[in-house]
Amino acid sequence: MVMAQIRMRGFASFLDLAGYLKDDFVLIQKAAGNVDSVIRYAKKNYPAKSINIIAHSLGTLIVSLLSPQGIKKTIFTSIINSNTKFVSMGKDFWKTLENIDLLEYAEELGNKTNLIIFKPKQDDVLENKYFDEYERIKNIKYVKVDGEHNFKDPARRKILFTLIRNFLSS
Repeated sequence: MVMAQIRMRGFASFLDLAGYLKDDFVLIQKAAGNVDSVIRYAKKNYPAKSINIIAHSLGTLIVSLLSPQGIKKTIFTSIINSNTKFVSMGKDFWKTLENIDLLEYAEELGNKTNLIIFKPKQDDVLENKYFDEYERIKNIKYVKVDGEHNFKDPARRKILFTLIRNFLSS
């Protein structure tokens, strides 16, 4: 829903990772390869343009693990909990990731790009635990916004899009 709304507001979107949420790490690796391919395509075909990434939910994990170079700005909405041992959905999948330090990956990405995280205050998918750690990373902007995980409420979604547009324009 978020990516569809972003496209409707005039932003280009080359890839939407809807449908990748499975209990299979191979699909995540495939998604990371797809994201990398899209970035390479954009760099090759639009060399004079800045590349920005907007990642939502599971996409934030994929972009963090990929940690691409040459991205001007990165926006994360509904980032996953920093403690993968806590995440309850897809138990076997998260077991594969439990030794990955997502904060380290986020910090590394923040060193390469201007990264902002928009954390929904009323997240209805992820319990509100293990998010404050992101706020402590110095090179990342962390903003709590009213909204549920997918920002279904039109008024709250409009506020999120205004924040995204302002960040991309700054």
